[in-house]
Amino acid sequence: MFEGATDDQRRGAAAQEEAARVQIVQAQDQALSACAQEGQALAAVEAAKAQQTQAEQQLALLKAGPSAEQIAAARAQVAQAEAAAQVVRVALEQAELRAPFAGTVSALSISPGEAVVP
Repeated sequence: MFEGATDDQRRGAAAQEEAARVQIVQAQDQALSACAQEGQALAAVEAAKAQQTQAEQQLALLKAGPSAEQIAAARAQVAQAEAAAQVVRVALEQAELRAPFAGTVSALSISPGEAVVP
């Protein structure tokens, strides 16, 4: 092919060959980039599907309301809190000193912090 060609023709053919090689390399790079982007897009789709599934499950739980076990546990906590409040009320009543009759205190024979018995 190059036997009867001029130097200009040879240089032109060599330049075309080099340009074709560059185009091949660029096309290969673009193909690799497209494959990487496809992988990223597929991963994003899978993540979105997982988020959707989680949101659907949470919505179903909210629509269903609390379970019988959750209600029973909450009632038990309320009963426990009421019992603790009653214990505190009794302790407060026992901490107060009450006279069996109405009157005026004229003198105290104790100081703050001392223990007294009825």
